[in-house]
Amino acid sequence: MSLVSLEEGGEHDDSRQQPMWIHTCDEVEFEFGRVRRCLEELATAQQKHISRPNFGDEAFEAEERQMENETEQITSMLSHCQRLINMISTQSSRNENNSERKLRENTVSALIFTLSQLTNDFRTRQSKYLRDIKNRTSNVDSFLLTTGQSDDLQWEELVDVTPSHEYTMDQIQQMMMNEQTVKEREKEVLVVNSSIRELNSLFKDLSSMVVDQGTILDRIDYNVEQASIRVSRAVDSVTKAEKHQRGDKKMHCIFCQTIAIIVILLLIVLTKL
Repeated sequence: MSLVSLEEGGEHDDSRQQPMWIHTCDEVEFEFGRVRRCLEELATAQQKHISRPNFGDEAFEAEERQMENETEQITSMLSHCQRLINMISTQSSRNENNSERKLRENTVSALIFTLSQLTNDFRTRQSKYLRDIKNRTSNVDSFLLTTGQSDDLQWEELVDVTPSHEYTMDQIQQMMMNEQTVKEREKEVLVVNSSIRELNSLFKDLSSMVVDQGTILDRIDYNVEQASIRVSRAVDSVTKAEKHQRGDKKMHCIFCQTIAIIVILLLIVLTKL
């Protein structure tokens, strides 16, 4: 008896082991937390960077490199989360029952929804930062247009200077700084545009995943509904068969004949006694 109990207990423990996709789900949730922290850090760095008055120094360039690295890191983490969710959607074991499969598919849907929110949040932040850069660049461009002249004309006049029209060192440094500002902003615009394109591609993939997940759930609901209809029809058929069997006249005749035979046998036995 003890051996049987131990074996039954061992089988019970094995049946309660968590499937592999549970661990993958934990990894996705951990990555979501990292993405949220990185988004807050990037937003703080962008706000600080856009309000910095000086350009071209080492601190300014270091901030740009840091934001580029954070942008690439967030994009990479979002793509990694998408791959992990795809793994969960395909990690089905042989012993998986209908309730476990339903739980896994609902988990995938919830993870896709969270990933879509994070991706949309990142894209919105990047678009806002891009607008801030463009607004800052337009302000610099308007500042460059002094006395109705463009920056190119100013540099031409600087090269072909005459004694009657000379530029001071402060004016020359200001024009050089303004040109450096425009170049830095153009570089930032290119970086942000690149990240937004990658996010748009990721968002399209997420949309297709949502559509596929909805199709799978609809197909499962249809199969469950059809199975329920078949079971109901089978119950009705069994009920009708039972009623028909109970109301069959042949069965009544057989039952009556059996009783009559038993009575006759009893009478024969009694008469011989």
